[in-house]
Amino acid sequence: MDDTCPLQGRRTRRRARREIETWHLVIEGETCQFDGTKRQEGEGRMLSRLFNRGDRRIAATLYASAVERARQPVFYRHFAVADTIDGRFDMVTLQVILLLNRFKGLSDKRLARLSQNVFDSMFMDMDRTLRELGVGDQGVPHRVKKMAQAFYGRLSAYDGALAAADDGPLGEALIRNLYRGAEVEPGLVRQLAAHVRQVAALYAATPVETFLAGTLPAAPALQETA
Repeated sequence: MDDTCPLQGRRTRRRARREIETWHLVIEGETCQFDGTKRQEGEGRMLSRLFNRGDRRIAATLYASAVERARQPVFYRHFAVADTIDGRFDMVTLQVILLLNRFKGLSDKRLARLSQNVFDSMFMDMDRTLRELGVGDQGVPHRVKKMAQAFYGRLSAYDGALAAADDGPLGEALIRNLYRGAEVEPGLVRQLAAHVRQVAALYAATPVETFLAGTLPAAPALQETA
């Protein structure tokens, strides 16, 4: 598969830039500039590609760790998240957003690339998953586009909820976006909202160098009691 996120067409770039420009989920076409000869410029581009390749590997590792967390049985067995394709997508989305939230607003260009590469890793995975499920070549881009729109909506919802002073808005965001409006025991929602906020706080307190090394800090243990 081409190592390019299927969401990165020109129109999608413009839409993403308008909707979530502060999240740096679209690379701004950065190029390394060097003074001197064309040979120096060529060497600079080569080094840039090498560094970017390493960044993509780190992002893929972070994404895989986020997926591993999303697959914890406790979310589906205890917290009543639907153990379906949609439910798993929503849980992966939540875990990835918690990771990207750590980098929001930071001016470090490597963190911007890392955010983009994590995003790309997720949607390349979605592309592969859809094909493995038998979705045809013509149907995959449409399905991926719908997933991207869902991701953007959840990104905005969780961002606003995490910025609130209490867990009420976060619980509401979880009901709408993770449970898709299904009836859930309020105690479970409160417990999950508290856990999500703990993870966000943990990531915020973790040096960015940890993430740049491809490591997610150990998340708080989940207790199966409401």
